[in-house]
Amino acid sequence: MKARNWFVLGCLLAAACSGGESTNQRSQRITCQTTPDCSARGGTCIANECHADNECVADADCAANETCVPDADFGGLCTAAGAPPAPLPAWSCTYGKDCPQGQGCASDGTCHVDGECHLSWQADGTLAGDCQGGLLCAASADSLAGYCTDGRGGPDPYCRSTGTGECRDLCSAGGDCGTGSTCIAGFCHRADECQVTADCSPNHLCANPPNWDDYGYQFCLDDPNPTCVDDGHGACRLACDTSQDCLHGGGCEADHLCHGSNECQTNADCDAGLICYADAEFGGLCGPPR
Repeated sequence: MKARNWFVLGCLLAAACSGGESTNQRSQRITCQTTPDCSARGGTCIANECHADNECVADADCAANETCVPDADFGGLCTAAGAPPAPLPAWSCTYGKDCPQGQGCASDGTCHVDGECHLSWQADGTLAGDCQGGLLCAASADSLAGYCTDGRGGPDPYCRSTGTGECRDLCSAGGDCGTGSTCIAGFCHRADECQVTADCSPNHLCANPPNWDDYGYQFCLDDPNPTCVDDGHGACRLACDTSQDCLHGGGCEADHLCHGSNECQTNADCDAGLICYADAEFGGLCGPPR
């Protein structure tokens, strides 16, 4: 922490400094045991409270191009003109879920706040950002505010930390999230998410799809080797809650087992020209001559 900020921190902890009222008197510190506990905003865990290197009481505590902006969690934060107030130092990250709430993981391996750049609609109907040096403005769809990064992203420059170990798309309403997803507390949630396999219906596993980034949650995927249930009549069927659980075809019936509409025991059970073939899962299935 810089020398001037050790002085400022001392003033804030004392809740009074000579020459004016401390902004910390109007703040509510985030309590913590370790720095990850500060994920609601950022900062570093010091003496069981989240503190930032750029805390301030007045403009005089900040660099020449910065002003002291009041902040509910830190008392005041030194902030450059036009930039959103952000506690420093920036957190390092591999994925967006590693960042404080609302921030994203950029290509430089650090967390960045929304509002460092903005997208705007152009006359030709395209969106353009205000980043310099050819960088991408990784902005969320609902606000058009984001941060500058290169094409590598971080790995997904558009997801934002929830502050609880997940990284999701921001949203204002369900229409921002796409088909099958819901907007909950400002973040998009998919219907097929899970934390453990017990969250999934029969014959599905809780896992990440191949080559999927780590967003802090997983999805219910088809089990490549589902376990069948002996039905007591010579077939070993897949258990089911709905027909979507019948991975090998058929539908879910009242016994919560998968059945085929073309099941048979002998050729006489089949339509003309079809033959009853033995099947381990369905007992027998009618089909054309092979």
